[in-house]
Amino acid sequence: MELDYRCPNDLENPSDIAKLKKRTSEERVYMFLIGLYHNLDQVCSRALAIVPLSYLNEAYVMVHREAQ
Repeated sequence: MELDYRCPNDLENPSDIAKLKKRTSEERVYMFLIGLYHNLDQVCSRALAIVPLSYLNEAYVMVHREAQ
């Protein structure tokens, strides 16, 4: 994503980089779901129930299907 290029991380340890990428991905899903209308609360709950937490594009597809 564009944010990744504008704010590069300076980590060197591969496990730290993987943890940061996972956390960033989860935060993006949370921010996307928070911004939805209340009539989509059920699909938000389903997206959050997925373990591990779904990626942003998976959450988008779920919401898009529900909204149609």
